[in-house]
Amino acid sequence: MPAFGGKDFLLKMGNAVTGAVTFQDTGDTVTKTAHGLMNGDVVTFSVITTTTGIVINTDYFVVSSAANTFQVSALEGGSAIALTTNGTGTLDEGFAIVGGLRSTSLAINAEAIDVTHQGSAQWKTLLDGAGIKSAAISGSGVFEQDSRLERLRTNIFAQTVTNFKIVEHSSGDFFSGAFKITSFERSGDYNNEQSWSISLESSGAVLYTAVA
Repeated sequence: MPAFGGKDFLLKMGNAVTGAVTFQDTGDTVTKTAHGLMNGDVVTFSVITTTTGIVINTDYFVVSSAANTFQVSALEGGSAIALTTNGTGTLDEGFAIVGGLRSTSLAINAEAIDVTHQGSAQWKTLLDGAGIKSAAISGSGVFEQDSRLERLRTNIFAQTVTNFKIVEHSSGDFFSGAFKITSFERSGDYNNEQSWSISLESSGAVLYTAVA
């Protein structure tokens, strides 16, 4: 069985933006009132009606973001894709790699419920199928000024629970769930790069999805 490299263990953050959109041929824009998306965010569309130039279930990067409109590009910071024919669609939550990370870890925890009694012959006995389950994510890396770190800072001040994925890039398998950012640290030495670290705790179920 082949080993996997740490560089392929990726942390991706969701943007929590979903819903109906309209596409405009003139200006090649996508319209969604007060969408809150930033340049560099990832978006994907599960439904596209009439409009061509983009396809469903494909990741695109937001460019030229404005209050109620944005454009999409195949590359982060790239040129906007030309949209032909006005149309409508459905925007699904996009997940973008958190830039600058050098290390990422995921811990799955399960609380043990002790039910040892006089009949346990002095062996500790645990209650089957019970106990609180949780997951924790931590990571550290080099500080890069990008939209994901801007969103991380915004969410930690707002104490927002955010959707994240831990993706095994080689296979595509991933863990996913809602997490709260419990700490965000940023530091730098006079003659070295700035670094940062982050810790997250799960809120609700964490799912594992194997990609065939």
